[in-house]
Amino acid sequence: MSQEREILFLSEHDVRSLITMKEAIEVVEQAFKDYALGKAQQLMRRYLTIEKYKGKIGFMPAYIDTLNVAGIKIVGAYEENPKKYGLPRVIATTVLLDPETGLPTAIMDGTYLTMVRTGALGAVAAKYLARKDSEIAGIIGAGVQGMGQLLGLIEVLNIKRVLVYDIVPENADKFVREVKKMGLDAIRVESAEAVVKNVDVLATATTSEKPVVMKDWAKPGLHINSVGVSTAGKQEIDTELFKISKLVVDDFDQTSKIGGINVPISQGILTKNDVYCEIGDLILGRKPGRISKDEITIFVTSGLAIQDVSVSQLVYWKAKKMNMGVKVKL
Repeated sequence: MSQEREILFLSEHDVRSLITMKEAIEVVEQAFKDYALGKAQQLMRRYLTIEKYKGKIGFMPAYIDTLNVAGIKIVGAYEENPKKYGLPRVIATTVLLDPETGLPTAIMDGTYLTMVRTGALGAVAAKYLARKDSEIAGIIGAGVQGMGQLLGLIEVLNIKRVLVYDIVPENADKFVREVKKMGLDAIRVESAEAVVKNVDVLATATTSEKPVVMKDWAKPGLHINSVGVSTAGKQEIDTELFKISKLVVDDFDQTSKIGGINVPISQGILTKNDVYCEIGDLILGRKPGRISKDEITIFVTSGLAIQDVSVSQLVYWKAKKMNMGVKVKL
């Protein structure tokens, strides 16, 4: 007799009510630990380009043995969404699967989860690489991912002030207003340089094709999370700054091809030897994180499927426990 099939559908509202940044940080750190131990696997993000609509659709599958879950995030990036349709530039959906049978168990909104899981990984990186006394945070790119980075940073550091820059001043002003509602001091500054030179920890969440952070701006002790690049040909951080920093990545194979180091790697200016380690090595204690107050540290992520699947599984478990979402029998 065949097993009854049931899929749980979860909206963005459901997802928002079921996950906190603190929980996401714990789950994401564990996922990278499992990955470093060979207890999780994933495929590099692959894209379909839809030129007619100036968009692309990415596919990110993963399996995590310790959670007994498989899944895939389907993520679209459409440049005209905000102006033309009033939609986010990035829209995502996560599908979870029973690894024993391959049957789908849940389909949920992944747009908010993408912000949370990226912010959570930035927090994990800051935990190991930022100075513990960091109080001033900088955000370059005042969008959804910039906010996710800040929400992650305030969970692991005692952030008291935030400097914000965006090429669209109105975006930065809106960001500042939201940060002030959180009880933090925040100001919009007039240039990326003014941010970099005056902060302890920095997050870049841009779609820039050219570096927005230069070597000469970085002061001793700075930590940077570079999270904006997930396609080849783009770069947020000056190559010379990479070379003088302790450079950590999420996964070298993927990030060297589509992440923030892809351009200097493709040009042969940066090599794997310039990368200190992957973040799983820090979590497992295979390599030490920050070892002095003056070293400059950089973490580069292009976003991995293990983040999406691990956080989505937690949301699914909590939804079942709280009887949330819409159940559909097939």
